[in-house]
Amino acid sequence: RENFPMNARQILGFCGFAALGYAFCEPFRLRVREWDVSLPDLPASAHGTRVLQISDIHAGMYLSRVLLRKIVALANAQNADLVVLTGDMVSRRNAYHPPFVRPLARPVTDYAQDLARELEILKPKLGMFAVAGNHDVWESDFGPIAGILARAGVQNLNNRAVILSNGLPLLGLDDLRGGFPDLSVLKSVEKTAAQLVLSHNPRLALALSGRNALVLSGHTHGGQVALPAPFGRTPVDAQSSHFKRGFYRVGAAQLYVCSGVGSIAIPVRFGVLPELAVFTLRRSGNF
Repeated sequence: RENFPMNARQILGFCGFAALGYAFCEPFRLRVREWDVSLPDLPASAHGTRVLQISDIHAGMYLSRVLLRKIVALANAQNADLVVLTGDMVSRRNAYHPPFVRPLARPVTDYAQDLARELEILKPKLGMFAVAGNHDVWESDFGPIAGILARAGVQNLNNRAVILSNGLPLLGLDDLRGGFPDLSVLKSVEKTAAQLVLSHNPRLALALSGRNALVLSGHTHGGQVALPAPFGRTPVDAQSSHFKRGFYRVGAAQLYVCSGVGSIAIPVRFGVLPELAVFTLRRSGNF
């Protein structure tokens, strides 16, 4: 029998289909990334605190119930003291491609209810807190979604500051694109005090550069699809600040941009695994 070796076009086609198939599988390859973070003058009672960040869940028609339950179960297994959600809990209707898919999407509040039912199993001793992302506010204000998540014990931290029971200040800012971040809330905590700040959009870290802060952000999905230029996705809000994924030093502040667990446009990832981030806070010397 004759052999018919594949030509270059066939090989490229095969590789393309294989890559596409993998891209639809990668959203299920959840991982946990753990970090030790030193903060000057962290309260002794907060030393060793484990903070779990969940970002960019994008609950919607592209996020299966199986994957959502897997995300929450993995989060629950981390035994975190504090759980923070850094925005884009749901996907707005216009995020779905192709456009003819959009009418099939349920209201964002329906997906928020699905999410709240799963989050109820999380019971961190210091509580759960959330700030809004652009998708959470583009179809309405954050109020309805925040109210639904409150039933699962998630507290709305938009433009608010609280002092946790371990003495750690926790601040939250509204989304930079779709909301109205009120920087005056920062005045409630001294710049030199060790603090945790939640901001969906990492660009707001530029306004926090003088603070002794760990800033937790998301929004970029780490690029979601890591391809060489010009094919790779660089989110608009990351272009002017270069904040894409991982740790950055912004003056005195430390910024972590989480790659998140969900996806937008189409339910694929490539070269950017979905992640939960866990930070163990450590006390260091003077600020």
